[in-house]
Amino acid sequence: IPAAYLRLVNIKDVTTPPKHSYIFRRGNLRGAELEGVDLSKADLSGADLGEADLSEAEFDGATFCNTETPWGIDYSGC
Repeated sequence: IPAAYLRLVNIKDVTTPPKHSYIFRRGNLRGAELEGVDLSKADLSGADLGEADLSEAEFDGATFCNTETPWGIDYSGC
């Protein structure tokens, strides 16, 4: 979802099939309820996850590049 604006959206316990991944490039997920969500292999480049609830979320293989997170800006996947 390029340039998505999903503020305060609850997608708790949502998963995707193994061959697919979420694309939240430049997405605004600030304050979103993402507790327990499987974001493995998601492209979170440039996304704003500030103030999002990411407790127990899965990020194995996710791409973080200029991604705003509750722990700061993450450039680890650039």
